[in-house]
Amino acid sequence: MSVMYSMIAFIASAVKGHSGVSYGKRSGSAADRTFGTFNSLGTVMFAFGGQVVMPEIQATLSVPPPAVQSMMNSVYFAYVVVTFAYFPVATAGYAAYGNEVNADVLLSVSQPPALIAVANFMVLVHIAASYQVFAQPVFENIETLMTKNQVWPSMQPRLMRAVVRSLYVVMTTFVAICIPFFADLMGLIGAAGFTPMTFILPCVFWLKAKQPQGITFWINITIIVVFSVGGLLAAIGSIRQIAMHARTYDLFH
Repeated sequence: MSVMYSMIAFIASAVKGHSGVSYGKRSGSAADRTFGTFNSLGTVMFAFGGQVVMPEIQATLSVPPPAVQSMMNSVYFAYVVVTFAYFPVATAGYAAYGNEVNADVLLSVSQPPALIAVANFMVLVHIAASYQVFAQPVFENIETLMTKNQVWPSMQPRLMRAVVRSLYVVMTTFVAICIPFFADLMGLIGAAGFTPMTFILPCVFWLKAKQPQGITFWINITIIVVFSVGGLLAAIGSIRQIAMHARTYDLFH
């Protein structure tokens, strides 16, 4: 689904052209632009943050083939798809709309309406499917605690799972509607959550487990340092953007 709606956004942006578009600095102060750039670092890290659910996926794989081999092949394939799906959209979106492009390119694209509606429906299906994967560890922990503490002991397990998961989805959806800082929150989540799990901790664990020497050691150290600094800047930028946008915030608007 992500490939399809990314392709739609890319084609619609490319067809629109770039006449009358400004590529200069965005309006606002230098601080706004600087912290906005920091926030965008977290957004990029968010795009490559799928590894946080890999242990959950790997636990469900059957063997043979070895689960590690299957997961490595999936990682290589996923990175290729993400790169070729997202970067053309970012390039075409900026080329078509310049410094006025929205964080969500589909909000900038308006023609043709039917095709944009299809793209937004694909986004909905994608989120609904991926939400189940990302929320699965939360579901398991809640259900384990409820079973251990004998919460609703008379309720059938399937019914309990349906009730717990439905309530969780309703609550998180309500919070998402109340807090419309999508781009800012995505940068914060990418900086505080996905950056350590995707870029920093794997290198730390690798150094601890393998104790490599030479160039391999310094490559891992460089990745740790660069993404630690990048994640910190992204978190600062995202928090500042949320604080600034909260000044004009209206509930459900």
